[in-house]
Amino acid sequence: MEKRADYLVFLGLGIWFILNLLQAGFTLLSHDEAYYWMYSKSLDWGYFDHPPAIAVIIKVGYLFFKSELGVRLISVILSCLTLFFTYQLTKPKRSEVLLFFVVIFSIPLVHAGGFLATPDIPFIFFTALFFLAYKHYLEKENWTNALLLSLVMAGLLYSKYHGVLVILLTILSNLKLLTRKSFWGACLMGAVLFLPHLSWQYNHDFPSFRYHLSERSPYPYKIDFTLEYLGGQLLILGPLTGLLLMFAAIKDNSSSEAFPRALRFNLIGIFFFFLLSTFKSRV
Repeated sequence: MEKRADYLVFLGLGIWFILNLLQAGFTLLSHDEAYYWMYSKSLDWGYFDHPPAIAVIIKVGYLFFKSELGVRLISVILSCLTLFFTYQLTKPKRSEVLLFFVVIFSIPLVHAGGFLATPDIPFIFFTALFFLAYKHYLEKENWTNALLLSLVMAGLLYSKYHGVLVILLTILSNLKLLTRKSFWGACLMGAVLFLPHLSWQYNHDFPSFRYHLSERSPYPYKIDFTLEYLGGQLLILGPLTGLLLMFAAIKDNSSSEAFPRALRFNLIGIFFFFLLSTFKSRV
């Protein structure tokens, strides 16, 4: 039965992959995508407002196709892998596979993120992979799983700086991690892997930190910042299923277990972090 469920998921992801390839090839680049394509023309360890992951994946795809499809090729692959990792995290029964896809595709962000070449794509990919690696690490603490965790944490940070939130909130959900030598080792290895980017920031007078902390928010606070953010969350999660998903996540009674508690901490923590951010600038 489990293998049959896997076959159905692979079939669904295969169809999703083909649809996104068509969209990637026949849709003009957005302004943001053209901006990140310019990144890929000159690879470096960092850029003005983002880490380099988006530049690398565009560069790789563009080696195969000198077109919009090339710019978005790796994004399409990563979006499908993200859904596959999400499936691995939930492991629905064969009778629940259709429900799995209905829930996934009821989220508008999944459709927008299916083929666009933006930093959010590798970030969401590494977030899903981080939770999968973290789940394996909780099930079996060894240096192999710790090494995998360190690689994924580095990938998170090279995708978007928001990766810090995912890591810190996960630690806050399970402070016992701080008593594990293997976890400290994973954090140290991840930090070492991220050093080239920090070195780039230092050599360029930390342009990304200055931009995100002060330069990008020159306007005084308006109530619209907060109201737009709150309304936007429902649109991102889906006006029909968004409230149901939030209610189900909050109602979940398995929070005493380390892994679901990490998911809940991230859900609530990230929501309130950006809610507070609206008092500083538009989110």
